This record gives sequence, structure tokens and C-alpha cells, in this order.
Amino acid sequence: MALPAAFEGFFERRRGAISAGERSLIDKLLRSVTADFKTKKYVLGLCIDFALLAQTLKAHEPALVNYDESRSDDWLFERFERRTHSGEKELNSLTLAVDGGNYGIRKYEELVREYFHGEGYMSYPSAYVYNTGQWGKFRHYLADVFRLSSAGRYALIEALIDHTKGRLAQSAVQVSHAEFNVTLAQILREYPLSAPDENAGLAYQAISYGVARVMFPDLIVTAASVRTGSRRQGRLGDIDGWEGARLAATIEVKDLSITPANAEKQIGQFAGDTAQLGIPALVFCRAAENAVKGTHPHLTFVDDDFLRIISRCWDASNYRQFFSSVLFFLAHIECNEKARARFESYLEERRNA
Repeated sequence: MALPAAFEGFFERRRGAISAGERSLIDKLLRSVTADFKTKKYVLGLCIDFALLAQTLKAHEPALVNYDESRSDDWLFERFERRTHSGEKELNSLTLAVDGGNYGIRKYEELVREYFHGEGYMSYPSAYVYNTGQWGKFRHYLADVFRLSSAGRYALIEALIDHTKGRLAQSAVQVSHAEFNVTLAQILREYPLSAPDENAGLAYQAISYGVARVMFPDLIVTAASVRTGSRRQGRLGDIDGWEGARLAATIEVKDLSITPANAEKQIGQFAGDTAQLGIPALVFCRAAENAVKGTHPHLTFVDDDFLRIISRCWDASNYRQFFSSVLFFLAHIECNEKARARFESYLEERRNA
């Protein structure tokens, strides 16, 4: 079997052969995880988390591409510093630091949960904060996973998913699904937001328009092409929500991270224009630093992390509204047929995945 798309991207398309010794280690891991899984289902995710962490870190340590049975805990924690605190906050999850970057397993556990729940295996534990906080109890798995090669870790994840699916109860409740097999979190992670035939920021503004239609279902939500300035059309934000003739919400869209260094240039005028309006004023952006949020308390910053959280509550009807609105923006507001076709092609690929 091929790995689910959420995991496939961590691996090279061309994978090498697996030696007898490495195969033996994979079998040992599989037996151990299967035994622990009977009482602690989250151990499945932890083992996958460790594998994805190793795949990420091989960019900093090329030796991780190949199998090496001699790699130990000592080697691992000598090469990668374990972070135990972020400022004054204690880190319960496993986070390793190397070359100025921090790499934690929590985001991988979210992928695992998202995958199994998306497949209808609702018995996989959803408490990813708790799950990753238990990593120290299974440190022996960590060393074994880091001994494997890239090909070995691929084979391990394949085997873990195949072997444990039969032990996870699928939901007996009939649930409603959106037409396309993709979540907003996946779109933000996978979908290329730039293309040769698209103006800068186009795809992100289309996604933002789709989200706005879901967030404000009772308002008339208007927007214009990214080529047209808001004020040239008498609009306040890039996206405005209207209740009849009265402005009820306004949104500025920035396909970038807002920092203290660029805040004045990027959102200064919008912040000033909306300060006394008394209506929801939102900034859609990839990320926003706390210092910026503190400077503009009347603004709500809707960044990628915020969207991942709120979209977990979306049902099939929310997703239908979202997809329909994104396609409407591309086809009839931006009037870019190539952009519409690119997004629709992506959705079709995900539906058939």
C-alpha cells in the first residue's frame, strides 16, 4: 500500500532496499507496538510521530537516510538538543533543536489523528497534547525508529497503519461528509498558493473569501479582484460583510506573516480606519506575532493556526459553502479560469486519493 498523502510527503519517491537486519527491527517494533496498543492506543501515533520526526531531521543529519543498528539514545541526544522549556513554559512533548530550529512531535500527532478520524476510526484518541506528553514512556521506540533508514521508516508506517486499522473500531454512526476528501488544514499545508498565471496573493484571498462566507453566513459578503484596491471600489477591507446597506464586518487579507517590523505598512491604515467602528474587524494572515496583536486589540487576527482550530468544527455543509465560495471567487470575482481549474483539479485529485 502507499502511505496516506499526509505522510507520503516526508519521503522520497525513490526508496531503497531494506536489509534483513532492518526488516528484523521493523518486525520487532511492530510486535511491541501491537502489544502496547491493546491498552494505550496512542502508542501507534507516537511511533509514527518518531518516524516523521526522523524524516524531518535527516535534512540536518544525512546519516539518518541509512540504516545503522549502532545508533543509540546517546548519539541522538548528542546530535540533537532536547528542548525542555520554551521561555518559562515547560515542554512535555518531545522537541529537538538543531541548526537554530526546533522540531517537535505534536504537529505530527495532529496529522495522525486527522488521518484516522478522517477515515472514520474515531476510537483513535484525539487528546494529542496528552498523547505526545507520554513520549518518555516509549523512549525505547524512539531509538529504534532513528536506527532505521528512510525506506525502513516508510515500511514501518505502512505496517503500523495496516496492522492496527483492524484493531481500531470504525464509527458505527452514519456521518455526513463533504464532497471532497480534503480539510482546510490540508489545503493550507499542501496547496501551492502561487502559480505562474496567478497574481500574488490570489489563492490566499480566494481561501479567505471562502472562510469568510462560512464565518458570516447571514451577511452579504463582497470582495473584488486582487488587482483592484479596496478603496477604489468604496470598500473598507479586501472582504466586507454587509447587513443590507450597513457594513457589519470587514476583513483585510495578507498572504504573509505580520510582525512588528511590517505591521504599520501592512495593516496600519486598516487598523486606524476600523478602530472606532464597533464591528468585527479581522486580519487574515499566515501568522501574527503577539506583539502585533497586543498593539491592535480591536483586531482579530485569523492566522493559519486559528483556521486549523475553527475548521475542526466544520461539518459537510460548511465545507460545501467553503469550496463553492472559493471557486466562485476564482471564476467570477477574479475571473481567472486557470486559477479556478488549478484549484478544482487539486480537489479532484484529493477526492480520488
